[in-house]
Amino acid sequence: MPLITGGWLAACAWMQNQYDRGLIDNAWIIFAHIERAEAMQWMFFEQRSLEPNIGAAYFWLTLVKGGRELQQHSLEDWLENGHRALGVMEMHLARHSFFAANRFTIADIALYAYTHLAHRCDFDLAHFPAVLGWLDRVAAEPGHVPMDWQPEALVAAREQQRTHA
Repeated sequence: MPLITGGWLAACAWMQNQYDRGLIDNAWIIFAHIERAEAMQWMFFEQRSLEPNIGAAYFWLTLVKGGRELQQHSLEDWLENGHRALGVMEMHLARHSFFAANRFTIADIALYAYTHLAHRCDFDLAHFPAVLGWLDRVAAEPGHVPMDWQPEALVAAREQQRTHA
């Protein structure tokens, strides 16, 4: 599942459709149409406000060698617009534990992708305590897989279990 690509919204819509047809069973899929609309609103927000700012900053500042120098002209805009987006999230999360349906949903998954990386690319999340609390709640969800997780660790653990069984 591509969490940080442009295909994310299409993948989410596909999963919702699969759930609606009874083909998958996941607690974070949305049931009611109004809740689904609310989730889609936040997912579009992610694509319009987080991805082009925090996502771009993350890519150029952490993944591309020399990216800071290559994109110095864009950094100020990314930071300004990214902080504005984090402020919108902060206001919402000051009143709600999650983004849609009063529970963990696919909207939280979409928003978590870049938000949890923001501190790696010059965004100071200390000014957004509700966002930090939400990041902790999402990371505590069952089945959460950290971005730096490596499948080799799982293979090694399974191999160790086999040798001790």
